[in-house]
Amino acid sequence: MAEIPFSPPTVLNIVKASLSQGPGTAPPLKSPYDAVAIFIHACMLSVGFRLVGLSEDDNLETPIEGPNPKPLPQNWNTASGSYGFRYAHSQSSLQYLVKVNRLGSKAVVMGLGIGDDKTASFDIVVKDFLSESFYPYSAGNGVARLEDGFISTSRVQDLANLVKINIVQRLIPGLHKPGYEEGRGGEGSTLQETQRPRRRSDEFGQPSFPRPYGGPGFGPQPGRSPIPAGALDFWDWYEIDGGNIAYCHPTKHDVLIPRLNGNPETI
Repeated sequence: MAEIPFSPPTVLNIVKASLSQGPGTAPPLKSPYDAVAIFIHACMLSVGFRLVGLSEDDNLETPIEGPNPKPLPQNWNTASGSYGFRYAHSQSSLQYLVKVNRLGSKAVVMGLGIGDDKTASFDIVVKDFLSESFYPYSAGNGVARLEDGFISTSRVQDLANLVKINIVQRLIPGLHKPGYEEGRGGEGSTLQETQRPRRRSDEFGQPSFPRPYGGPGFGPQPGRSPIPAGALDFWDWYEIDGGNIAYCHPTKHDVLIPRLNGNPETI
């Protein structure tokens, strides 16, 4: 059966093949952060990358590649919480550096296209994907046991999708491999959209545009002050002040003296 890039069975089989096995060997996955790092390595191999070194300066004698790769070098997880992988791909002239670092309870994944300085990154809360109590894990327990290190099978696929969308697609877009399809957007943006609170229909209040005379809501709107009672600071030609202060049209020689509730006097 053809291997499907980023599918849980494919990735977990590569993880198992990448672990050192043999009597007397220390647990290859000492922590869930080891598991995140080797899982990302397996995702890269599943889509055709080949491992050529564990840092920018390190070089392997023989590249590690394919769906049934040889185990990683013994020193791949010597610096617990900090991991590096350098890859090449047949569809690119560049090499790619991928690093995984522990930052508190998170694992930060960073990718770099060496030569064009194109970067990509994402981070996860490790306990949202892996069962911390499962580790350390010893090789030889089988793929089923390896799956038990994750919260659920769906979380295996979720993490693989994050690697595909946030690392592979950004570093080498348009990659061609049977069974591989590019995804849309990352989990982070999807979660932000689903968690963003929706506005209530009445949150914005009444519309500010004028309504037809006699229509619904005609008249002063809540929050708007009516015309204040009392004297106005301009000639009240149309008596909008309700007659509190009356004025008339001045003549050339008249001087107006306002008088309450009556006609103005002239002098």
